[in-house]
Amino acid sequence: CFVINGRQARVTPQFQYVVSEVSAVLPKFSVKNMIVVLTNTRDETESSIDMNELTSALGENLLDNIFYLENPYCKLEKLQCKKSGVPLEEIASGLKEAFAEASETLEAILASIMQLSPLKACDFVTLFQMKEAVEKTTLALMVACQNQASLQTVIKQKKQEIDEAVR
Repeated sequence: CFVINGRQARVTPQFQYVVSEVSAVLPKFSVKNMIVVLTNTRDETESSIDMNELTSALGENLLDNIFYLENPYCKLEKLQCKKSGVPLEEIASGLKEAFAEASETLEAILASIMQLSPLKACDFVTLFQMKEAVEKTTLALMVACQNQASLQTVIKQKKQEIDEAVR
């Protein structure tokens, strides 16, 4: 589950890095089990996040698991700080609606989570083992490449020595 400030001006490089690292570590089939909660927004029209950036990193099926959640506690804090002349009945009514809406969204998130297919821990172990094998192979190839470069240097030196001896 990614929880993102939906009013954030843009997807930051730090966020892109986190998304790329998480998606690199997770088995590909587990991406369909991701949920995104955009906070401080009631719906897509209030969100500043570019959904194309998210879906390109995590996949198109992510669109089915995006939720918008306006935190009513933040609204309450803002009202307490402002101390505006708004009648208490109006404030209470607005807060009641905000809490009801947040409750419905949380229930929808829970319902979505309950429908996700379970992930097996052994799949993560297998992925980790494959990653380790790739890293070992890469390291071995780098050592072989370095050895090859050293051999080429020695061959060039020997060739120069032979050329000088022949002259």
